[in-house]
Amino acid sequence: MSTQHVKPPMLCPLPGCLCAFFVTTLVATALPVAPSNCVAAADTSFPNFPLTGTPALPTTISQARVVKINSINPLPTLSYTITGNTNPTVASASIANQTLTLTALSRGITNITVTATDLDGLSNQQIIPINLLDSFSAWATQQTFPGGQNAPNQDPDGDGWDNLNDFAFMGNPATPNSIAGTVFAGATPSHLTLTFPVRKLTQKLTYQIEANDNLTGPWTPLWKSSDGFTHPQIITTVDQPDRTVLTVKDTAAIGTSPQRFLRTRVAQD
Repeated sequence: MSTQHVKPPMLCPLPGCLCAFFVTTLVATALPVAPSNCVAAADTSFPNFPLTGTPALPTTISQARVVKINSINPLPTLSYTITGNTNPTVASASIANQTLTLTALSRGITNITVTATDLDGLSNQQIIPINLLDSFSAWATQQTFPGGQNAPNQDPDGDGWDNLNDFAFMGNPATPNSIAGTVFAGATPSHLTLTFPVRKLTQKLTYQIEANDNLTGPWTPLWKSSDGFTHPQIITTVDQPDRTVLTVKDTAAIGTSPQRFLRTRVAQD
């Protein structure tokens, strides 16, 4: 059987420590163990921690170290610039005081690119599509109609072409027979033809050329807008700034019928 011996308390060996501890021995063997929570008698003093009062002001202020703010100007977080315009003849764009201003210049289509840049130099773009397409109502506001007859199916100049046909074929509703210079019949050695302008940059304006052996019908379509400009019945195409001039030929050869008629039809949806 082993024997435990307990010695009298001993002082802590740490300098300045006043705590005591017991040493136990097993079979008369002393193993001194120092407590882990010993605190030296001379603790470090923190008289201003935690801070419970107001710190004293300095006795003097060095003017060389004073920062004076004369004025404050707000700095926008984003700056905006115009960085693209696919067709400047159609519309112009400008930015002032973070306000975008678009100005229409002519009929057509363009894309305006606006770039926003932040204070870190990072940027993002927004593309604004501009469609300045013509329509009968817009065209009518720029015309003079005798007697105020400005409806699409009215004919104020009495030439047999109503206002919608004047619009479609680049005519003048106040001038009789103004379309005679833009729409006219002709012939190749073998077929009748009809030459006419197709107005550019219009909304929902459709054209159709028809043929028949008499004026009572039924009329046979030779070409319509949805057929495009590469249709087999189109023999010439002339591109102009505001129109495309087409010449369409008949499907029936000259001489196959005692008489033959070609006509135009236009519609505004």
